[in-house]
Amino acid sequence: MKRDGMCVLALVMLWTASIQAAIPPVLPAIGLRVAPENPTSSDELSLTLSGEWPDSCAPEGFELRILSGDSIWVDLLLPGWNATGNCDDLVCLQVVTPWALTQDAEPIAPGDYDVFLRAVACGEMGTYQRIGALSVAPGGRLTSGRFERGERVVLLQDDPPGGKGLKAGQAGTVVCCDPGNCAGNLLVSWDLWSSGKVDPFSCADLVPVLHPANSALWVDPGRVMLGRQFSQCGAIRKGLEGCIYFESDDGHDYNVMGSAELYRSLNGAGAIQFGDCVRLRGLLNRTPPAPGEIRLRPQRDGDIFHPIIALCPAGGGDCCGGTYQSGDRVVLLVDNPIGPDGRSASGLPAGSVGTVACCNGNDPLFPVLVSWDKWESGGRVDTSPCQAQAAAYPAQSLWLLACDQIGPAQPQAKAQAR
Repeated sequence: MKRDGMCVLALVMLWTASIQAAIPPVLPAIGLRVAPENPTSSDELSLTLSGEWPDSCAPEGFELRILSGDSIWVDLLLPGWNATGNCDDLVCLQVVTPWALTQDAEPIAPGDYDVFLRAVACGEMGTYQRIGALSVAPGGRLTSGRFERGERVVLLQDDPPGGKGLKAGQAGTVVCCDPGNCAGNLLVSWDLWSSGKVDPFSCADLVPVLHPANSALWVDPGRVMLGRQFSQCGAIRKGLEGCIYFESDDGHDYNVMGSAELYRSLNGAGAIQFGDCVRLRGLLNRTPPAPGEIRLRPQRDGDIFHPIIALCPAGGGDCCGGTYQSGDRVVLLVDNPIGPDGRSASGLPAGSVGTVACCNGNDPLFPVLVSWDKWESGGRVDTSPCQAQAAAYPAQSLWLLACDQIGPAQPQAKAQAR
């Protein structure tokens, strides 16, 4: 908690300080305001908590847990709530402190919600107390985000309606959408599945798309859990009750649906720890919870399944607007690309496939170092900005590229390279 040093010194002389931020035996009155005032299940919510705290260690934030159609549980976070050191280092001044905190939430299912709150301090959790109620009226279908024709998706649940035999992990391609803006149901052609019985041309836009016979199924992403490819940089964070969440660089928060082993690894002394800047890859799902579904995690901007976490490279990290990271597969867009020293990469035609060895965001012209499959005419390439990553690849396979010389490799390009 930031404070002006001189002001703190003056206050210490006037007020008695308590050694540790503690939860009051009786919580002070806490106001709850929800916008819009009469929300529906299609409205995004804004929740504001406010009041006067009995000392200077006023709340810093709060987390929400939503039991769909039933109740909302709030953890009010006091200074030091996530501290791992000595709680006695926290000092609170005996001065009444006004406070107010606001947090946005995704639309929630209709119902009458009781709102319960507890305070969480350093090594201490209070008991939940009811602070208010919220009624959410039916207001249209909850949305899970718009999809695109041709987008690849992964099923995250077994046997969706009409799709007996489809199991979690099955991949497919969005053939078309209904309505045409892809805000509703999706027609998905599922890989290696032949039990579908839908008309392939019954789409809102009536644009025919050829796909294997009987491979398609209409899917409602507002009720069926679909995963979308996710790859972003940000900070990996430790939540309450053993939960993990991710703060992406674009300002969104996501739950990380990892195992207890992942939590222990991040909480230990390994190479990647909570608070580190990481690249998170996985499958993003934003399907709203079903009525009556018990949800213990806070409601965030989505859930990331099958998480794969890697440290962001040092010395600039992302390049090309964050498009590429170490390990990404790329395809060459030009013949014999010219490197930073004016030489051309002889014998490296457009369509060649390779792996990003590292991304040097400090180089505005040639930031991407790529190891090209079955190509050994490189050499004399300056790999000093990312020597450690480059060492994992044959030296003669490396070449520095500009952002407009490469593109993400498509699945068929990857298959050809194997």
